[in-house]
Amino acid sequence: MSETQETGMRAEEIAQPPEPGAPAQGQPVPINAMFEDDFVTQLVLVLDTDTIDEAAQKVAAQVVGRRVPARDAGLIVRFE
Repeated sequence: MSETQETGMRAEEIAQPPEPGAPAQGQPVPINAMFEDDFVTQLVLVLDTDTIDEAAQKVAAQVVGRRVPARDAGLIVRFE
């Protein structure tokens, strides 16, 4: 087999953490999140200035391509 299969999200789809020493744009808020079809809950730091989409991307960055395969679909946030 000579082909490789690319998994995970593209770099531009994943929210990157700020550079060390960069001024914070908001206050960090810890959230306990679980990505659908994953078996692990995770503690993710989001900023109180993050949009729902930015928070979803931060959660997805820890899961997609690792424990859950990437899909060509948007991200949805469910509360409770």
